[in-house]
Amino acid sequence: YCVSLNISFFGNKFCMKKLIVFILILCCIASTAFVKVETNSLFSLSGVEKVCFISSQKYESVDLECVENGDKFFNFCTLENAKENLSEYQKYMDGMQFYLKNSSYEALKNRLKIELVSVQEVEGMKIYCGYTPYVQFNILLNDKKVNIQIAEKADEIVVGFPLILTGY
Repeated sequence: YCVSLNISFFGNKFCMKKLIVFILILCCIASTAFVKVETNSLFSLSGVEKVCFISSQKYESVDLECVENGDKFFNFCTLENAKENLSEYQKYMDGMQFYLKNSSYEALKNRLKIELVSVQEVEGMKIYCGYTPYVQFNILLNDKKVNIQIAEKADEIVVGFPLILTGY
């Protein structure tokens, strides 16, 4: 049973338990407005020196360094620029790459929850192909979904989504 204290709230009588629950819910909702939640682990990686958006057209941004190669444009920017303009850059994106220093495949594997599909060694580099839940598009490799490729040499890493398109 609810003890009624005849508290009037917007013309209705509420019992004390309902009022307390209502206030608690309001506090929870209000507190979430002040907490920044990172929804995608890709954009919270450490050691990212630059990001490249691969597209079939040149982006019209002064903050991008653009390199044209055939029918593709490689648009380079900082991680902060990528975060701020992601919705704009995604419109024409065919792929994306991150260039990292002082990182490792193991750190990326844990952070991005990568399911490994294949590993190769090419000219002293390890090339990993796998799947991460943080990227929506993918390709098939030996009938398995792949949406991330990582080239690791010493402390330098190139990460491509779904593949590395600019070379290692």
